[in-house]
Amino acid sequence: MKPASKRPSQHCPICKSALEASERYPRYVCPDCAAEASDESGRPLRFSNVSMSGGFQGAYADSGEAYLSHVCFVKGIRCWADEAKFGGIVIQPQPDPVSAKINSWHVSVAAESIVASLFARIGYDVSVQYGANQPEYDLSISQGDRMAKVSVKGSRDGSWGLTQKYLKGLTKADYHGAIEKWEAAHSRKTLFALVQFKGVSLHELPRVYLAAPTEIAERLRATSKGKGDTILHEYKVWASKAHGAGTIDAVPDSWRFTQARVEQLLSNLQ
Repeated sequence: MKPASKRPSQHCPICKSALEASERYPRYVCPDCAAEASDESGRPLRFSNVSMSGGFQGAYADSGEAYLSHVCFVKGIRCWADEAKFGGIVIQPQPDPVSAKINSWHVSVAAESIVASLFARIGYDVSVQYGANQPEYDLSISQGDRMAKVSVKGSRDGSWGLTQKYLKGLTKADYHGAIEKWEAAHSRKTLFALVQFKGVSLHELPRVYLAAPTEIAERLRATSKGKGDTILHEYKVWASKAHGAGTIDAVPDSWRFTQARVEQLLSNLQ
């Protein structure tokens, strides 16, 4: 008798957990991730068939109000929910045709422009540098007697590399040493605007976060169960063989760019 063959498997594109393979849906998200589907503002969603015969419908989980779109977000990643071929609902990350056409220079220019417009929209005077950037910041903002320098970091891969160059001269993988040097290189008058284009379509604004160097340094030190990292992750689920296995590292929701967040950080600078 032939030994039973293993059923082929694939992995959830978001949390990387093992799933039964599907030729029709090679990038479907696992049930746990699907349960975290939300709209762009973070409001939870639920998708279902219209009836036993199929169909598709979406609703807000907290109110039952109809949600008239297939677009949803799972852990910050833009996805598309739809009726599965033989019933049920399938959610898959939505390809972003725009991101494949841009390089790091495009990301940098787009990020700086978006951050400048956000500050201007809430009443701040913005000075944008042209030509070679200053070593510590890209923009300066002011409102009355208050002012700050802003370093803008754009990304399209879900993370921001920040302290790699500060590893030079240190022992191998001395992440905490690099973080300390990075933090010391930035004055308390500098804020960081972190712009994330991953999973964002052209007609949408990217996700933007605002933080002080001390806050970023603290988050970097806590990464991977305290091992530290040179990379700030928007949302990172550590694999089973990693030092941080069983943990998740994420940018705090409180860092989201809002007028209240700007006021909070500028008040701390006074």
